[in-house]
Amino acid sequence: LAPAWPVVLAALLSAPLVVPMIVSPFVADAHGWMLNGWLQLLLATPVQFWLGARFYRAGWKAVRAGSANMDLLVALGTSAAYGLSLYLLYQHAQHGMPHLYFEGSASVITLVLLGKWLEAGQHVNAAGSNALARREIDEDAVRKCGLITVDARGTARQECGDLLPAVEKGLCRWDTLAEIGEV
Repeated sequence: LAPAWPVVLAALLSAPLVVPMIVSPFVADAHGWMLNGWLQLLLATPVQFWLGARFYRAGWKAVRAGSANMDLLVALGTSAAYGLSLYLLYQHAQHGMPHLYFEGSASVITLVLLGKWLEAGQHVNAAGSNALARREIDEDAVRKCGLITVDARGTARQECGDLLPAVEKGLCRWDTLAEIGEV
């Protein structure tokens, strides 16, 4: 299971930024609950660049591969909110506190980290369930591995668990092929 500490730390750093927004409909002077812009910057920066670094790395890999993914979207969106907040803070802080979006960038990263952590837990549970189901499969299935036709050019002896060409590109394990009926 993936460690929970990044999610917990991100939530602890984001909570003081988000609480004023949550209580504003219920409190008459919610503006008084807002943190100073510099303190918002201090809380949002580790969430954005330390805990959110995985989104920048994965997004950059996607860009280099000529594609886009959710990590790239998270990195771009939260960077835009963080960057605008930084600009507004430096340009307009002397005229009073401008409307900043540090809470938006930090909360999005926190929630996506939470989602990825929950998803990782589900993968572990699914893998455990899958392994249990495989143990219940007839033991003869393992002994029936043997000569199989790989392609029109001939045959090859394969052991259970060996990698086989499944499609034009890529490989697939023998037990996966047997499960989905491709053999």
